[in-house]
Amino acid sequence: MLSGVFDRHPTLKLMMTEVRADWLPATLGRLDEAYEHRNAFSSRHKSSEWWRTNCLAGVSFMHKSEVEMRHEIGVESMNFGRDYPHGEGTWPNTFDYLRDDLLLVFPSMKCV
Repeated sequence: MLSGVFDRHPTLKLMMTEVRADWLPATLGRLDEAYEHRNAFSSRHKSSEWWRTNCLAGVSFMHKSEVEMRHEIGVESMNFGRDYPHGEGTWPNTFDYLRDDLLLVFPSMKCV
């Protein structure tokens, strides 16, 4: 991001799959600080700006911390995958898994 790759390829999209996303706000914050304090980087935008427009996180096993941080991470940047048919995935309990995570932030959510 700091090297200007998105400046040179503005339509380039980056998706990191099967990752946790709760590290992103702190990491993007540190990258933004580096961008602000050093003029050596060739990017026209801060890393957090590039993240919002060009990057996605494929969160296979969404954790409650990620649900709580969804606005810091970027709701539009998060994708959920259940990792079917792998045994370590959430299938066949994906509904229960998501319900437990989402009830944390949407306690009045009706589950049918």
